[in-house]
Amino acid sequence: MEFSTRIERCTPVIRVASFKQAMPFYRSIGFSEDWRRQVDPAFPVFAALSRDGVALYLSEHAEDGAVGIRLMLDVADVDQFHAECTRNGVHIFEPPQDTISGTRQMSLRDVDGNILTFVRPLSQRLF
Repeated sequence: MEFSTRIERCTPVIRVASFKQAMPFYRSIGFSEDWRRQVDPAFPVFAALSRDGVALYLSEHAEDGAVGIRLMLDVADVDQFHAECTRNGVHIFEPPQDTISGTRQMSLRDVDGNILTFVRPLSQRLF
C-alpha cells in the first residue's frame, strides 16, 4: 500500500475521572487550558491543553478510553525538567534514569494514574 498524505501530528486523549481534580497537576507541569466543552454542568468535560506546541486532550467521557495509559513526551533536558517539577512540588513517580534502550527519562503520575514519561535520547545506547 502507498500513502502520499503526510500525518502531521497526534493529539492524545487522556481519560480523567474529574477534570477539576486533574487540572492542577497539568498546570503544575506547565500545561495551560486552551478551551473546554461541556454541554451542561451535569455532562462530562472535554478540554484541550497545550505547552510548547504540544497538545493534549483531557476527557471525562467514558467512551474516550481507559484511565491508566502511559504517554511518552520528548523533552529537551530531562534533568532540568526534573528540577523544575521538584521546585513546583510535583511528585516524581520515576526519577531520571538512563535506560538500556538508549534514553534518559523520568515519569510523573497524574491523579487518575495516567503516567507521563518525559524522555530524551542518549548520545549512545548503554548496551
